[in-house]
Amino acid sequence: MATYMIIYAAALVLGTQAPAEATSSTWISSFKAHGGSVPLPAPTTGCSVCFFEKPNFEGDSVCIGQRDDDATDVLKISAPTSIGSIQFTNDTCALVANIRVLDPPYKQHVETISVDTADTGYHDVVEELYVEQAGTACFLAAKEVNKLGQCYNQSEPVLDPVYQNAFVEALLFNTAAQPFDVIVYSDHDYNCDQRPGALAKLLAVSTRDLRVSLPHGTTASLANRINSIKFLPIDQSTTIVGSSR
Repeated sequence: MATYMIIYAAALVLGTQAPAEATSSTWISSFKAHGGSVPLPAPTTGCSVCFFEKPNFEGDSVCIGQRDDDATDVLKISAPTSIGSIQFTNDTCALVANIRVLDPPYKQHVETISVDTADTGYHDVVEELYVEQAGTACFLAAKEVNKLGQCYNQSEPVLDPVYQNAFVEALLFNTAAQPFDVIVYSDHDYNCDQRPGALAKLLAVSTRDLRVSLPHGTTASLANRINSIKFLPIDQSTTIVGSSR
């Protein structure tokens, strides 16, 4: 009996090796990388985010760690529709979770969480989640042309050709201690040529809304038009055309 309990406890941390019968919980097995092609990052003693089935950090749990530094492809994580609480151990890292939740009947939004949350209120509303290091911005592509998209932690004057004019959504992994904004541009080199019709928008939160207000009450969108990305300290973000602040 003691041996079985040890195996079962180990199975609650995703990525550990344990017999299949020890992870029979449907809730636990719902956590998996999109397509099941890669294992989820294993937690370490000082770096993890743990998702609990019930509020107050009770019930079954699954813990996810930090990705390798060279992992830049977007990692979409399938998850159970209900998550009761979330707990971080950020002694040696600074993980952030972006969670896509439903707004019944037909809408959805992404919530960014970086602190312990004893009661998420997520009951049958979770669609998917993403876990990245603070200071990261991930961009989702309209089509799976090459994985799901790319993640960045520094400015990119020219995007990889595969992702030029491909992005339709931004996920920002912000914390109070590491705040940042991102500016997206329709041209290379941050619109340095000042081409007529070039667009720029400052993003302060995770969003699918890439519309920019133009003169005379019109709008245009940067969806499928992003070609360069600039990270910006918060204190420089308030004067950008198209700012969401």
